Amino acid sequence: MEGLVDNDIRSHGANSANDRRPPTEPFEERAPYDRTDTGAYLIVILFLSLGLWAGIWGAVASLFSAAG
Repeated sequence: MEGLVDNDIRSHGANSANDRRPPTEPFEERAPYDRTDTGAYLIVILFLSLGLWAGIWGAVASLFSAAG
């Protein structure tokens, strides 16, 4: 069991606390995050949710019409 604990081989994705590499680009040179119109996202979410509710109500109505 001690052989596993004393192993000096690091895994490929492991980073130590002393790995302080700078980012690939300096922070000032990075392109700013351009957010698209939030209203367009809200409209898309509205239509998707209305479609989901219409599908749910259609399935419920179909079940009740088949049972009756």
